[in-house]
Amino acid sequence: MDGFLWGVATAAAQVEGGLNVPGGPENNWGPWERSGRVEPSGEAVRFWTDPHTLLDLASGLGVNAFRMSVEWARLQPGPSSPLDDAVLDGYVSILAGVRDRGMEPVVTLHHFTHPAWAGPDPWLDPRGASTFARFVREAVGELNRRLSERGTAPVRWWVTINEPAILAVSTYVLGAFPGTGWGVPRTAAALDNLIAGHVLAYDAIHEVHGSNGWPEPLVTTNSYSMTLADLDASVVDLLEARERGVDRADLTTYLRRCRARARRRLAALPRRDALASLVDAALHRVAALGALRPEGAAAAALYSSPRPRKLDWISIDVYDPVAGHQFRPAAAGARALRARPGVAELWEQVSTPAAMAVCLRQAHLQAPGRPIVVAENGTCTPGMRSRPDGLRRDAYIRDMTREVLRARDEGVPVAGYLHWTLVDNWEWGSYVPRFGLYGVDRSDGVRILETDAVGVDSAGAYREVVRAASGRTSASGAGG
Repeated sequence: MDGFLWGVATAAAQVEGGLNVPGGPENNWGPWERSGRVEPSGEAVRFWTDPHTLLDLASGLGVNAFRMSVEWARLQPGPSSPLDDAVLDGYVSILAGVRDRGMEPVVTLHHFTHPAWAGPDPWLDPRGASTFARFVREAVGELNRRLSERGTAPVRWWVTINEPAILAVSTYVLGAFPGTGWGVPRTAAALDNLIAGHVLAYDAIHEVHGSNGWPEPLVTTNSYSMTLADLDASVVDLLEARERGVDRADLTTYLRRCRARARRRLAALPRRDALASLVDAALHRVAALGALRPEGAAAAALYSSPRPRKLDWISIDVYDPVAGHQFRPAAAGARALRARPGVAELWEQVSTPAAMAVCLRQAHLQAPGRPIVVAENGTCTPGMRSRPDGLRRDAYIRDMTREVLRARDEGVPVAGYLHWTLVDNWEWGSYVPRFGLYGVDRSDGVRILETDAVGVDSAGAYREVVRAASGRTSASGAGG
């Protein structure tokens, strides 16, 4: 793994457009979009029909990596359908465009969406994991075969499932993602099946690469770094267990010890106030009820697999990792912008460089020697207005990347940083949160701005960070 990955991150459902519209592919968000429960994604930023505009913007930043996802609903129109040839060719064209611009594709195979034909709750179905793995096997094989046929190197960097714990919690606790019912038992079942899905998909990707003679793949699932170790750190600990020589009969004791260590490390995270610490403590008790269990589907898949290893790299997403910050009274300037009085909006997340440092060290201590990539990190504004706390994206980028490089210099094997996101996009039901280095004016169609949503040259700030850092990160290798 030579070189450091500097890049940006995107997701298909958030940027492609043309989903859940008449005659278009439908995923699990379709009913909510049509009913008005969430804002329709519509044309998004037209990445499916015009990928080159965004790829040129990314390339112009001087980055060497581009994270994207493929939309399962677009690729497979029915449960028994073969993958769509035209869609495969479309994704191959995009991936080739990524490589043509000197960027390494980092491809996510499930980013919070699944086909409508799979029903509202495929991760509550014990067959969901194997259904997903079959799709992964076919998609990885066809995408890389077609890339190879046109003389383009196959994809190596794969993310199986994006933030499985957040997907389970957002669906069955917060009710922010589509699904039926709610509660801890459903959350626990969904998380268990999601991790089983990763295990099966990991094996499928390695088998496909091996049988075709393609370079060894680098496969992971990324986590949303947070203080609720039972729902976050435990995923990595379980997936590492067999390679560490832990017997399945000893998993309960092993996971308990791992969670205790993670909690001690994460205690170093700066809390906004005493209330955040109290809320965090209460959430810990609830999260423990949804933790992964030795008798679950994930453990069964892990211990029946022909491969002990299940993570080739550690992928973390860093925003505000303190769960207790999400439930608090609004500051005076933020009250009118809240949808729910006691729940913080994305633009109220507490952003401190110290959080990045703690999360990187926790990832390193949790899995020593594994390369670590920050697969997402970013901040947002409420529409085209500044954040209530006055934080600017350019300062945020400089501060966060400084901590990434400092951790690397201290011996943490950080192998990459991918900023979320390139342009403002559909943020799971709304276009109000603006995370883009480039803003998008949606008042009359889709017009990408030269600055971010509030007029700051955030792209320029990131470009300068990449330019200044690239020489020394390339010279010292990827850290793994």
